Amino acid sequence: MMDKFYSKLRVAVIACMLTITATNSIAQYTCLVDPNGANNNTTPVTITKWKPVSGFSVGNNFFKGLLEFLPADYNPANTTKKYPIIIYIPGVGATGNGSSADLCKIFNDVERGLPYQLELGNINTDVSFNGQDYKYIIIAPQYTAYNYNTNFYPKAADFEAFLNYVLPLYNVDLSRVYLTGMSSGSNIVIDYVSSTDARAKRVAAFNTASLCSPLGQAPVAANAYEVIAAANLHGRFTHCQNDATCLPTISENWHNSINGVKPNLSEFNYITENCRVNGHDSWTDNYNDDLTYNGRNLYNYFIQFDRQATLPVSLKYFNGKMNSGKVDLEWSTSSEISSARFVIERGGGNYSFTEIASIEAAGNSNSNKVYKFTDSKPLVNLNLYRIVQIDQDGTRKISEIVKVMNKNSGKFNLTVSPNPFTTKVSAFVNLDKKQQVKAVVTDLNGRQVANLTRLCNEGTTELSIPVSNLGKGIYLLRIETDSYSEVQKIVRQ
Repeated sequence: MMDKFYSKLRVAVIACMLTITATNSIAQYTCLVDPNGANNNTTPVTITKWKPVSGFSVGNNFFKGLLEFLPADYNPANTTKKYPIIIYIPGVGATGNGSSADLCKIFNDVERGLPYQLELGNINTDVSFNGQDYKYIIIAPQYTAYNYNTNFYPKAADFEAFLNYVLPLYNVDLSRVYLTGMSSGSNIVIDYVSSTDARAKRVAAFNTASLCSPLGQAPVAANAYEVIAAANLHGRFTHCQNDATCLPTISENWHNSINGVKPNLSEFNYITENCRVNGHDSWTDNYNDDLTYNGRNLYNYFIQFDRQATLPVSLKYFNGKMNSGKVDLEWSTSSEISSARFVIERGGGNYSFTEIASIEAAGNSNSNKVYKFTDSKPLVNLNLYRIVQIDQDGTRKISEIVKVMNKNSGKFNLTVSPNPFTTKVSAFVNLDKKQQVKAVVTDLNGRQVANLTRLCNEGTTELSIPVSNLGKGIYLLRIETDSYSEVQKIVRQ
């Protein structure tokens, strides 16, 4: 069955031309697509709601790029405002190397999937639940290959590495992480959420469209549904009744098995219309706002569920500061439930983190607990620290990132990272007192192209430089304070 499935799915050959435009939103780019779904890919379509993000490789090199959709009010500097996140995994025809050009495949191969339908305005990412309004961050990763016959495809551990990489990059409400996928992407979803209890508990709810991974066939065991049920993980399975590529009994068996252990945990939605591609296309209706099941479309279905009650640790604060060439880290918890340990990870300007210490947690506590650790050999210049909170069954939660500059204390210091950059660049300034900082970007002709001004506290502050409108090339970044001024060259690739 799987041989038949993968032989029938097409792999589109697509062109994509990166075009930076002078707007106040995101960098626009143009993909050649066929809006009618005939896969001719001859119509240039300017993508305005998604940003291509490249330049990383995680999960045994399977994940190398993504499309990013952010709410209109999203501000990366406002880390107190958190957003629910949907991670959408496309089908095998959208595989690629993560470049801006290859990321166009996510629109072309599944032009009726979530990304293109959102671009067309068929999806409203603003939802309400219990009187509270929510706005979704949506991430669509690209993976390099999916070949079931040769056992060469992203496994659960590979996708977990992607989650560990991508979630700290955004202001995410970690209690509201939702997974959805279509066709081979749905295989990755079901493989992940049914692999271990800890992985299932990282997710608030999941959805599959046209699932092709049967119970009892690698990579999932015959009793894999028990993991989902034990984790109390809600899921919605969507499948076309006449799917001859991946039989609808695949989704139905998962649904019935899960609910056989814990009734009403799973939903099963049969699609009877818009089932193109040998009856395999359930995603057209699955991702459209108009399709409701039990009174809710997919986005209103997701927002009902959160994992707040399962998070083991309530973290009050996490601080770091230089002290005689070392970095003192301190954090406090107000309560802990079955907590196991705190893993301290350190990274540099490339945001690649490595474990440097593991501290035993209290286990169970209703009182304030204070923990300390000293990094005696910090990196030169920028140090990024985060804590991975792990409870006794393996559930993980990643803290906010603490940034510490390892330079001469009491003096003005500036580090720009990453440089060269593709989509984002930050200036890390170290100040001896609270003061106003101004950042100005000019081209080589001296023309000002971006600026920001902020009142910064003593110590290290990250300034996210507004570079979304800049084309590829060389620019000059000038940072000014009350007493200092420094200019550095920055390069957009």
